[in-house]
Amino acid sequence: MDHALYAFGGFLGIGIGAIILSTVVTALQDYLMIIVAFAFLLAGTSSVLLSGYGFGNYLKQFCGGIVRFLPGVMVILMASSVRYTLEYAKVLDTILDSFARVTAGISSGAVVLLLYGLVLFMNFFIPSASAKAFLLMPLITAVMLPAANGFGY
Repeated sequence: MDHALYAFGGFLGIGIGAIILSTVVTALQDYLMIIVAFAFLLAGTSSVLLSGYGFGNYLKQFCGGIVRFLPGVMVILMASSVRYTLEYAKVLDTILDSFARVTAGISSGAVVLLLYGLVLFMNFFIPSASAKAFLLMPLITAVMLPAANGFGY
């Protein structure tokens, strides 16, 4: 059992070491997520096999975990497709321009309430927080900077 713990700690140490080393070696930053994910995979696999759990049981649990993980992967891919469509079809630019024109003549407080209503409306149709953030951050930045100036900031 001690060997499993040492193997787990060793592989996690490699992942942490790669994170720390990436602050100095910039070429490592491109591959950091892959290295850390692989370190976690090796840490889990080696510790399970060294603990005597058995390869068959491990494989059964591993495949079950992958199946439970797939719906989350699909949500992430759908959120990425929204981003891709809005970015490359130049739809986001049109939305920003239209919203800036609508909010140009109204008070700062009304702009805040309008953005709040927009976020509330989007919560019903876009389940992914990252997709909503991608859509709303440029909008909030473009609209709220003039509104913040209206409040005296």
